[in-house]
Amino acid sequence: MTPGSPSVKTCQQILDEVHRKYNRSALLDAKSKVAEVKSTMHDNINQALANVEQLNDLDAKTQRLEQSARQFESNAQTLRCHFCKQYWKTIALIVFIILAIIGIVVGVIVAKNK
Repeated sequence: MTPGSPSVKTCQQILDEVHRKYNRSALLDAKSKVAEVKSTMHDNINQALANVEQLNDLDAKTQRLEQSARQFESNAQTLRCHFCKQYWKTIALIVFIILAIIGIVVGVIVAKNK
């Protein structure tokens, strides 16, 4: 080696420094991209969890609505039976009153003819 020329170690150090500089930039870019993807994935997971919660709420509301519909159908059937009975009781009462009036009229006519 000559006195003014850089030593082998110095050249190696320069090569290592250049290599670290460019690799650091690539590493930082990769880390940045990984962080961005990681953030996106966290957002997607949070959105998926929120969707699951919304689906659970919707399922619970659906079950309550089904139960209410069953209860409404049962109440409607009971009410229908009640008014049907009420209708036939009224018809029976009207028929009884008409028969009673006819009986009274016939009785009066028979009593008058004697």
